[in-house]
Amino acid sequence: MVTLPSQAQLLARWRSIAEPWIAIPSVSTDPALQPECRQAAEWVAQLLRAHDAEVRLVEGYGNPIVVGRIDVGAPTTFVVYGHYDVQPARQDEGWESDPFILTERDGRFIARGVMDNKGQVTIHLAAVLALKEAGQLRHNVAFFLEGDEETGSPHLEEAIQQLADALRHDAIIVSDGIREQNLPTMEMSFRGGFNARIAIRTLASDQHSGMMARVVPNAPEVLMRLLQEAFHPREGLLPLLQEGVPPIDAEVQEDLAMLPFSAEAIRDATGARVVYPTDALSYGRLVGLEPAVAITTLKAGYLGEGFRNALAAQAEVKLNVRLAPTQDPAEAVRRFEEWWQRALAATPEVVASEVEVETPYRGVLLPRENEWLARASRLWKEVAGRKPIRTYCGGGIPVVTAFHEIVGVPLVVTPLANEGSNIHAPNENFRTDVLLEGLAWSARWFGEA
Repeated sequence: MVTLPSQAQLLARWRSIAEPWIAIPSVSTDPALQPECRQAAEWVAQLLRAHDAEVRLVEGYGNPIVVGRIDVGAPTTFVVYGHYDVQPARQDEGWESDPFILTERDGRFIARGVMDNKGQVTIHLAAVLALKEAGQLRHNVAFFLEGDEETGSPHLEEAIQQLADALRHDAIIVSDGIREQNLPTMEMSFRGGFNARIAIRTLASDQHSGMMARVVPNAPEVLMRLLQEAFHPREGLLPLLQEGVPPIDAEVQEDLAMLPFSAEAIRDATGARVVYPTDALSYGRLVGLEPAVAITTLKAGYLGEGFRNALAAQAEVKLNVRLAPTQDPAEAVRRFEEWWQRALAATPEVVASEVEVETPYRGVLLPRENEWLARASRLWKEVAGRKPIRTYCGGGIPVVTAFHEIVGVPLVVTPLANEGSNIHAPNENFRTDVLLEGLAWSARWFGEA
């Protein structure tokens, strides 16, 4: 029987890697910090080289992509995907400590990137390097670490096409996200989607509200009417997008029924008074397997302090559209534009309009069964005492779609971070008990034949 590194050894190794890596503010959304993104890539590349890995920095696709391989002559090779770029963070935004200094407090590690995604990547780095030093690494491991995930990975699909042979191994491991209610989780699908911006003009300029209200059209009121029509339950945008979405098969419905749904927990977590789904099946369906349209921004008129009593000449809305995992985003965009043209033709108050659609991307529905998913499930049961739940995710991870479509090998998508981790927010954190479970799972994955 293989003797794996102890919990204390794995945690110490994790911290020794995470602390200096997190200290590099590799914020890809800020052009001024591009040198720091390169520094973070070079730092992890040097870490891998120090453990006899073959490493190269792949250039030409945005920030460098770190491709490293540790070969122990095993018959199996696993690829670990992750990203080293992080969201912006400043202490004056509500952080209780310097966001780029790893801090342990109240049973959590706190820092920017501690769970998204340096901390989760470091779980696999710590397990693999500890096993290699102990002579217990039972599989070859390739790391594929990008630096543009937080900006949408605009060049990653092209990079994967060029590097497909280097990625075409037994399976790809992706740990980037949050466990469902802190239970072991396997993610089986991701939605596609796109963002859209609509701006309308109804007047040449803003007008005195006392003189012109009810005389000429007020842009925000016209936009509100258009949005009301967009959300019409039978004739609006959402029913148009739902046309042709395949029914959910019986096996997936069984997975959904096992989700730990709690309306009360959702109310507590969000502060909402009303929760629309009534059970696990409807919750899983609405969150991950059907289209959704959300208003994310409304802008019109005077936005400063006090009042300016004027009709607004212009109004703008931004929409986030999510698509079912197997929907074609190009067809969905065509239907969106069809809806807008129909709505515009029925709204003579609009004298000019702009519509922008940004970055449509495909979702993916992964195969439900392969030998590696079964292995992952078995190891989670050993570590956590229960099999993982299977989730169908409301968000999108375009890299998973690209791996599935271009590389074509099995994927094991298992997030390791806890709920309540404040992803993309101040005081991003990783619960120590959840971190330890992730380390134990990773050590078994790479340390057992």
